[in-house]
Amino acid sequence: QGTTITFADYVNTSIGTVTWHTKSDFSDAAITSAKPNATTTYYAKATSGNCAPATASLKVTVDAKPAITLKSAPTICNGTTVTFANYVNTHTGTVTWHTDANCNEAAITSATPSQTTTYYVKATNGVCDPVTSSLKVTVSEKPKLTLKAAPTICNGATIAFPDYVDNNNTIGTVSWYLDEDRTQSAGVTATPSQTTTYYAKAVSGVCDPATAELKVTVNDKPAVPTLSADKTSLIGEDKAV
Repeated sequence: QGTTITFADYVNTSIGTVTWHTKSDFSDAAITSAKPNATTTYYAKATSGNCAPATASLKVTVDAKPAITLKSAPTICNGTTVTFANYVNTHTGTVTWHTDANCNEAAITSATPSQTTTYYVKATNGVCDPVTSSLKVTVSEKPKLTLKAAPTICNGATIAFPDYVDNNNTIGTVSWYLDEDRTQSAGVTATPSQTTTYYAKAVSGVCDPATAELKVTVNDKPAVPTLSADKTSLIGEDKAV
């Protein structure tokens, strides 16, 4: 579509004067070229002296230019499969997806990337030059939450929640809560007056959060002993007779 054809290029052999027309009765003005937007038949007439003319027709098949528009690029959780057809907004022609920018690798229809990856799409239609585009799939790492051993503290002691996160085995941003539904923030420290369970949540991108809980055992402070009044006994003291 959009290509100009010169009719003389399509004459194999002829005797006489050849003219080209858009009407089959040759009643319109002769033309030498055309740029059709859709499949069109053109008509040729060869004349020589007072002989009856010879005629022929040429059907020019027009392929629509390929085109493709994509939807917004997705962010997924590690382990999620993306189906590329879901990210095509509009297209003209046949669409294929590839892992290389030149679109030479075998076509794929889905992928499960473990890290942020760009995929390449190509639309083709007939003899037209293909068009390409790309889709960057952002991958969030799955969160992981591992806590250290739960503490036992004395009443009145303050604990800092980050001290109980095993950072070597945790992925994501960790928050602490007072309730199991994890809607009431517990902040970063606490001074419980009785044995209390706190609830942690680790989040990473669009992935489902990882959760854990920490039971803080609280021991009462020992009471200060109360002593009775001091009594002194005199041993060997003379007694009155």
